[in-house]
Amino acid sequence: MENWDKIKKVLTIYLAEVAIPFYKERKTDKYIGAMMYFSYDEMTNADTHLACWGDFKNLTETLMNKSMGQGGVMT
Repeated sequence: MENWDKIKKVLTIYLAEVAIPFYKERKTDKYIGAMMYFSYDEMTNADTHLACWGDFKNLTETLMNKSMGQGGVMT
C-alpha cells in the first residue's frame, strides 16, 4: 500500500507540473494556429465578396449609362 501512495503522489505532482501545462500549451498553440487559418480564410472570403459586389456595381453603372445615353432613365 505504501508504494501505491508514493506512485499516486508522484503522478499527481507530474500531472500538475508537467502533463497539464504541456497539454494546455499544445492545445493553445493549436487553437491559435486554427484561428490564424480561419482569419486568412475569412479575409479571402471578404476579398471575393468585394470583387463580386464591385463587378455588380460596375455592371449597374454601365447599364445606367446606356439607359441615359438612349434618353431613358433607369429607375
